[in-house]
Amino acid sequence: MKQVLPGSSAPLEIKLASLVLAGGGLLFLLTFLVLGIQAGDLGSVILPAPVAVISLGLGAGLLAGARPVRVPALLWTILVAVLYAAFALLASEIWLAVLTGVLAAVHVYSLVLQITLPARRHMGSAT
Repeated sequence: MKQVLPGSSAPLEIKLASLVLAGGGLLFLLTFLVLGIQAGDLGSVILPAPVAVISLGLGAGLLAGARPVRVPALLWTILVAVLYAAFALLASEIWLAVLTGVLAAVHVYSLVLQITLPARRHMGSAT
């Protein structure tokens, strides 16, 4: 009997979108964790920690094909892309502006991937 991993039957669009959501949230958290450790104040992870947790959960839901996750994942992707764009515009260091700008652009691409026909079929919506 062949054992199939959850999400292994997901189309490439969903795999990439969930990778962007989960990886982007973790990268955002890691960046601000390092900045907080350097500054000696871990208060800088108050926003990135919940962003990472929610992004991981929605990414896993997309991979699993849970239909109730589709709309929240779309809305969360838009919200996080705007958040990253705001951080890119307000960053005082150039590397932080570039990192969050790239994260914002990748999340917009993830949004496009989530509304493709193969992704909608995987999530149980034919329209």
